[in-house]
Amino acid sequence: MTDRGQSVDDIFEICRRVCLHLWNLCNENSEPAALTPHLIFPKRRDGTIRISEQEARLLCCDLLNSSNYYYSVETPTKEKYGKGRSALTDVTLHTFDGNSFQRAISIEFKPPNCTQEEIRKDLEKLVREQILGNWFHTLKNANRGTFRRLFQKFAFAFCEHASYFSDMKISVVFCFCVLEKGTAYMKSFNYEPKTYKYEDYVTKFFDPSAIDDKWEIISQRAVAIKVTKQQDSRHSQLVESASEQPIWERTGSSLKNRLNLKASNWLNLNIELFRGLLRKVKDHDPDVNRPFSSKASQEFYKWFEAPNRPLAEAAYALLSNWFLGSGAWYKGKSRAKAAGNLWDALFCARPAERLTDPRRDDKILQTRFESWWPKQLDCQDK
Repeated sequence: MTDRGQSVDDIFEICRRVCLHLWNLCNENSEPAALTPHLIFPKRRDGTIRISEQEARLLCCDLLNSSNYYYSVETPTKEKYGKGRSALTDVTLHTFDGNSFQRAISIEFKPPNCTQEEIRKDLEKLVREQILGNWFHTLKNANRGTFRRLFQKFAFAFCEHASYFSDMKISVVFCFCVLEKGTAYMKSFNYEPKTYKYEDYVTKFFDPSAIDDKWEIISQRAVAIKVTKQQDSRHSQLVESASEQPIWERTGSSLKNRLNLKASNWLNLNIELFRGLLRKVKDHDPDVNRPFSSKASQEFYKWFEAPNRPLAEAAYALLSNWFLGSGAWYKGKSRAKAAGNLWDALFCARPAERLTDPRRDDKILQTRFESWWPKQLDCQDK
């Protein structure tokens, strides 16, 4: 059985991550930066940039490949529509209960210009399938007038369906991603027939004057990664409001994986930040002949590809040795500083002493882990 509350949280995070990637896309008339996604907005014959719903759908599917969800595209609906035939849902998220796949979330992706009829038909699909829905709408630009006209279309569409929607429990997460402003607006439509009057709920939800204070707003500026250096601090502070530090939990139960850690907020992480910091750790240090561990690199890259899976003990154990080790090739070297920066991005507490057995650099001593771990739990809970 799918936890509806958890699914809503997951959709908010997925929408948020898709928006972040959309804001970083290049178009055919611009130049890519170091971390620019490889997907780009194409241009038409007249040179103008074409923006559709497909970019958001591709980015979403790419994100889902590293999630706990399975997914299908152009999924035939269970209900019949129009002329008594199944319709198609853009993307459907599934869970697996050990015996079969269960549909958990339906997603509809929309381009900037949507007609009244398109909104009416696709809202009907999201609601009548009776699972959690997600409406992801890409807009080139938007102002208060844009949302006033758009929200009128949604309110009208819901009112057209009032005869049978009003008796249904409705749960749809709406996300409007505005490209040129680098801003997104998200809110969950949760209608309970016994709790609300249908028309009143619809009217209040799609009140354009409330979008600035009743909707969750994220912006590209607010989530921009900033690295600030404090002269009196022994390491850099990573200031990044939307790419949170991982919230770690222990997942290992056997002796083999007892100290592997899993990030419970993996959807909320900017993996590209960690990739860039690891790249700095791996860069050749002219003062150090000893290279960074290939085993640690491999384990980090495995986690980058699937951050919903545990980070192996060897990865962070070998990383910590570079700023905790006492050897002359460690202290004060640029690789040691880079390793400390990556650690500080991943963890909010540093160990007081070297974690590993000197004879086995990839294995953490249990007593030293138990000395550091409570500090990590304490600071990540604040």
